[in-house]
Amino acid sequence: MMMVPEPWENNTEMDPELRAFYAFHASLMEPWDGPMNLVFTDGTQVGGVLDRNGLRPSRYWVTNDGLVVLSSESGVLPLDQSTIIKKGRVEPGHMFWLTRQPERSWTTRPLRPSWLLPSPTPTG
Repeated sequence: MMMVPEPWENNTEMDPELRAFYAFHASLMEPWDGPMNLVFTDGTQVGGVLDRNGLRPSRYWVTNDGLVVLSSESGVLPLDQSTIIKKGRVEPGHMFWLTRQPERSWTTRPLRPSWLLPSPTPTG
């Protein structure tokens, strides 16, 4: 969220605490506008986000044998279409999230202010 913030400068409906987070971190580094599909992991969880302008597509496929593919290009792997149980795309401002523990699950969800640490700057 610090390296690739969502477009926040002109979003009048954004939570003030989230706006303060983005404003503070904008003073530390320039945002990476992309285009890119950024994927990251800690070894047990995998996440993926788009650049803040949504210029690079990010698509995912889930197969009936548990394979999850996240890629910026369609057809990156030759998958049998009959095995695909879910297809989708990561939208700008959303994150793809896959966890292996306690059991494998995946989701796409909006980035939420609850993921933030307490704000280093006053809000408002």
